[in-house]
Amino acid sequence: MKLPSKVTTYKKSILPILPLILDLLSIKDYSITRLYEELKNKITISQYIDALDCLFILEKIILIKEVLHYVNRN
Repeated sequence: MKLPSKVTTYKKSILPILPLILDLLSIKDYSITRLYEELKNKITISQYIDALDCLFILEKIILIKEVLHYVNRN
């Protein structure tokens, strides 16, 4: 997982990808593969997996029956 550091700039880190995922999940729930289909022109599969890991660790998303849910969605 690429986090910002002296070597890795913010733009090249995983952090700018997190809002992309949360923006989509704030509208509706997605399966893991369908969400990647929505984002594949913007990010790589490796970045996608790292971003999902980060969001799970931060408890921003949950996985229920193979569907991703945004925890803070009203």
